[in-house]
Amino acid sequence: MKRGLLILFIVISTIDQSWAQANTVIKRNVLFATNEDCDLSIYGEYNGTINKTAHLQIQLAPGNYTFKASSKTSVDELEERFTVKDTGLNEIFIDLLYISDQNKQTEVQKKKIE
Repeated sequence: MKRGLLILFIVISTIDQSWAQANTVIKRNVLFATNEDCDLSIYGEYNGTINKTAHLQIQLAPGNYTFKASSKTSVDELEERFTVKDTGLNEIFIDLLYISDQNKQTEVQKKKIE
């Protein structure tokens, strides 16, 4: 009887350890870079400031996310979806200068219409 209980305990312990290992999420390094100083939020939660001269690296579990980058020098903002991959590099470049140029062109077009 004791031997049977010992084997049952070993089997349950092994299953419990396997389940814990299978449900452990390994976070990946994600590098964010930009050409304009900005604040970064993911799903509305502030994650830090990215500078033109220094990238920001955070750890995220693999999956899909949405970020919002708000320029430090203007009212320009960029909101985009991105995917954190389980393998390979996870690098996100935030092109706020492009957004700024697009917003300026939109303003010029509005003035031409008026």
